[in-house]
Amino acid sequence: MSDRDGGFFKGFLFGSIVGIVTGIFLAPKSGRETREELGEEAEKLYTQTRSDFDHARKAAMKSFEDGRDKILNKLKKEEQSVEKEIKEDKNKTQKEPRRAKSKNS
Repeated sequence: MSDRDGGFFKGFLFGSIVGIVTGIFLAPKSGRETREELGEEAEKLYTQTRSDFDHARKAAMKSFEDGRDKILNKLKKEEQSVEKEIKEDKNKTQKEPRRAKSKNS
């Protein structure tokens, strides 16, 4: 998550809390009604927070999987390149005539 997303979440959470507290103090309702309303608002906040968390988790997993796939593909290409070089060296070595070893070597 970027700083921008974290800032949004903090602002959202802070704004929600301020709104709830303001609503409690300004509401001309009984304690029971206020508690019920608080419960409903808390449930909405929980649902929204859970949804945002799930979205962030899915985005993080997708980024992780994309990065992993890129790394694996790069390693696979490098492995194929090395195998190709080994085959070329092997073919080149097989085509060259063998030299007799000198006694001084």
